Amino acid sequence: MFGCPKHVVKSAYARDNSGLAPKPLPGTSVPPEKRFFYLHHRLVLKQLSGNSLNEMTARFLDNLDREFRAHEIGDEWTPIPDLYAWLEKAVFRSSIESLCGSRIFEICPNIVEEYRDYYSVTPAFLKFLPRVLAPAAHRKRDKILKSLKKWHQVAQQNNPLNSFGQEEERWDEWWGTQFVKQRKALVLAMDGMTEDGMASDDLALVLTYVFL
Repeated sequence: MFGCPKHVVKSAYARDNSGLAPKPLPGTSVPPEKRFFYLHHRLVLKQLSGNSLNEMTARFLDNLDREFRAHEIGDEWTPIPDLYAWLEKAVFRSSIESLCGSRIFEICPNIVEEYRDYYSVTPAFLKFLPRVLAPAAHRKRDKILKSLKKWHQVAQQNNPLNSFGQEEERWDEWWGTQFVKQRKALVLAMDGMTEDGMASDDLALVLTYVFL
């Protein structure tokens, strides 16, 4: 679905068979710092609830208000050729900025259109169609993966990620929320993770966040 290289799936994700609970499943021997699914589950519970979620929601609403005001829609009828496309762009930008920071749109100026193109072809990946049978779908996925990879590289150069679990400022323009910063630090520490694997992980996060 997200184009993660098979060797990354095998080395980074599939090795963790310890489960989500604080106590590893019987018969597993994954080191505590490599228990990705448990650590990620704990991170989600901490950063996507309570005050952290309230802050993210407030930022999203502020962003959405700014997007709407930028169109200068007043009391008069305003013609919009495609209401869904207009609303989709405003919501997508507001969502991604509240989650991943504002710089991503400078680094990847066409990410809104690239995401729309990718989302339109996701049925091809759900049907497990290989590149030879769905070349256009794979090209669209390749395009947004390339953009997300560039975002990660530039953001890392300007604001390097610290180790997983280290508290930093709540939000910054390069990475956005504490959730994203700690999540990416966690993923980067996984055995066998590559830049291509990280881009696929970013795509999974973006799709899940925007879709939900």
